[in-house]
This record gives sequence, structure tokens and C-alpha cells, in this order.
Amino acid sequence: MADYLLPCSCGRKLTVNTGQAGDSVNCQCGARIEVPTARRLVHLEKAAEATEPVWDARSGVIFLGIFMLAAATFAGLTMQLFRQSPPSAATLSPADMFDLWIYQSGGPNRNENVQAIVQNSVQANSRNRSIDNWTWSILILGFVGAMVISIGRILPRRTELK
Repeated sequence: MADYLLPCSCGRKLTVNTGQAGDSVNCQCGARIEVPTARRLVHLEKAAEATEPVWDARSGVIFLGIFMLAAATFAGLTMQLFRQSPPSAATLSPADMFDLWIYQSGGPNRNENVQAIVQNSVQANSRNRSIDNWTWSILILGFVGAMVISIGRILPRRTELK
């Protein structure tokens, strides 16, 4: 898109592009200037090509949102890769399963081996609760990141003043 210089009554020239045709822009002096239609915009003086990209608040907000979203994605993927599942019935030997059944039913044959199985199960459940809390934190971070990107997208673009 080509950039054009839109003159203000104060003498400044605002840089506008064809995407802003029909809109209005504000000058530093406080005047609100209507940008001509695309057909009339081409009759204005062309702006010099910018050699370096403009980094403004809008770009910073969008970058922050993308960074937050990327961090949440990375953390979520890392958690999924290193998640430890609690011991399931399929991983217990028949003897351990029988001991656990005896223990759960309150039978007289409680031994230390069953205590270790139960302790491992409790620790695994505690780890999973902790992981669930981290999962919610990551989801919230990702949601906030997406919202920051959305806010950055609706912020007005910076117009160059000359």
C-alpha cells in the first residue's frame, strides 16, 4: 500500500495509506482530518518510503500477547510430555492387586507392601492435583495472551507526523 502525506491546517503533514481512505485521523494540534477516498488520495503528495519498521504501542501489545500465548503453549506441551500417570490396575501384579483388595476391604492381612502401594497412589494423586492447577494456570495464561492480541489488533495504527 502506498503512503501519502495529508496536510493539516497547522502545517503538519500526516502520513496515511490507502487502507485509511474514507476514515479520519487526528493531528497533534487536535484537529480531526478526514482522509479522502482512494480515488482522491492518489492526488496527494506521496510519502517517502520508510527504511525501518515502526515499533509502536500496538506492535508491543501484539508482541506481548504472542509471547504469552507461545509461553502457555510451550508450558502445556512440556507438561504433557513429562506427565506421570498414577499407577493403574493394569500395572499392578496380581499379588499386589490382591493385597490392595485385602487392605481396602479392611482384612487382617495388612502388610507394609500394601502401605507402600497406597502411599504411591496417594502421591500420584497429589501430583495430578498439582498438575491440574498448573493446567488451569496455563489455560488462563493462554486466554489472557489471546485477549491481549485481540486488544492489540483493535488499537489504532500510528500515523507518522511530519
